[in-house]
Amino acid sequence: MAIKTKLLQLILLITFSVSLSNCFNSNKKGDIIGVKDLQSDFKILRTSLEEAHPGLYWYTRKKEMDNTFDSTYKLLNKPMTHIEFLKLLLPLTAKIRCVHTNVSVSNEAENFALTNFKCIPLTLTFINNNAFIKYDFSSEAKGKTGWQVLSVNGKSIGEIIQTLFKALPADGYNQTFKYHILEGSLFREGYALCIDQPAKFSVEVIDPSTGRQELLKITALTKKQIERVDKKEKFHPEISVHFIDSIAAAVLRINTFEAASSIATYRDTLRSIFKALDNRHANNLIVDVRDNGGGNNGNVTDLYAYLASAPFKHIQRSEMVADHFTYINYVANPREFQTLRKVKNSGGTFQVDYRYPGAKVREPVKDYPFKGNLIVLANGGTVSAASEFVALAKYHKRATIIGEETGGCYYGATGGNYLLLVLPASKIKVRIPTIRIFTAVDVDTISQPVGRGVLPDFTVVHDIKSRMNNNDTVLKFAINYITKQRGKEGL
Repeated sequence: MAIKTKLLQLILLITFSVSLSNCFNSNKKGDIIGVKDLQSDFKILRTSLEEAHPGLYWYTRKKEMDNTFDSTYKLLNKPMTHIEFLKLLLPLTAKIRCVHTNVSVSNEAENFALTNFKCIPLTLTFINNNAFIKYDFSSEAKGKTGWQVLSVNGKSIGEIIQTLFKALPADGYNQTFKYHILEGSLFREGYALCIDQPAKFSVEVIDPSTGRQELLKITALTKKQIERVDKKEKFHPEISVHFIDSIAAAVLRINTFEAASSIATYRDTLRSIFKALDNRHANNLIVDVRDNGGGNNGNVTDLYAYLASAPFKHIQRSEMVADHFTYINYVANPREFQTLRKVKNSGGTFQVDYRYPGAKVREPVKDYPFKGNLIVLANGGTVSAASEFVALAKYHKRATIIGEETGGCYYGATGGNYLLLVLPASKIKVRIPTIRIFTAVDVDTISQPVGRGVLPDFTVVHDIKSRMNNNDTVLKFAINYITKQRGKEGL
């Protein structure tokens, strides 16, 4: 599925940090939204979602969604700040269970946020539903990296996670994506938005190796203070490959399906890589799409054409539910909706398959096809178009899937084309996907439940020791798996 950003978690980081920054600024100016304006904005939001969102009732039944709309509306009985209104909307949009749907407010007060947004100065990592300290920005938790966090200010880490989960969108009933995006700054910013912003944090921790417990007293830091010492992520190319000649293998790392240059360049890169695989006689291929936030569906189809053993379809169909939009005047990008060519079908929806080359049968490539042993690495950060790739490999029994359940759903998602609705009174922005995309797979609810990501053949997660030492347990498992297979085959 084509999306504008390379990593979906960036959308959510912006949702929390920018939303909170503007809310602080609004409070500072005494900017309060009246009851009538709140109710008017909410009605516009509800009507817009009901008209345009093709997956509104995919994972939440209409009656339950209606009850959520109604109960939220009843809470709009007093003037509110932007942050109070936003906090009511976040669980509502999360109820849709669509990773591409989110709400945020304007970024006018970003500078204010940098100096006033107080956070717990820790980066956490999550393993088997437990939280561990990955990085300390304050030095007040010195020597405690790798220690498990049991509670923060008297709230258990499980209670905190569940509070944040209610405000975080994800596809279907998936949770690996939510844990994935809590790593980095989202946990500390989400805590400030949804729970509290104290000057001091009491953090109960335990050393996993000895069982020794301590209560840490940590001073809150602003976003700006944290950013001064935050370790910047290293640049990762869109596509890279390295060879392991000892086992006749190659690791193809794809960080995004959103080509930064052009589709033609992306195709040329794929061709050169698979030509190199052929020349090196690599009959084992590991395709690593962990942390791949998706991108252009056509790039997924082009990649799978090198791996397919028979003609295939990538997308079963794509459809919209709306041919008009009542509040188009409040949409910042109306042409995104108005220029779509829609064909009404017998079910009352509108087909838009013309946008997706993967909706047509695709033949495997003739030059340099890969016919060897295929392994795909995936995790909770594998979403949108990237999860479609994993679903294809799984459905056609073409690959062994190793890692975690993907963050994107096996059977498809909503996205593709987005409306940016700006509510007139609060100026809150709502991102509404308008196209529902069905992956070209058969429904098998026993082996692949509806509303879940692609389930791996082998679930492999890092333990805290390997995570802290940057040892790639998942890749090592895949390499050992290939080695054992070669041993069985006498190679």
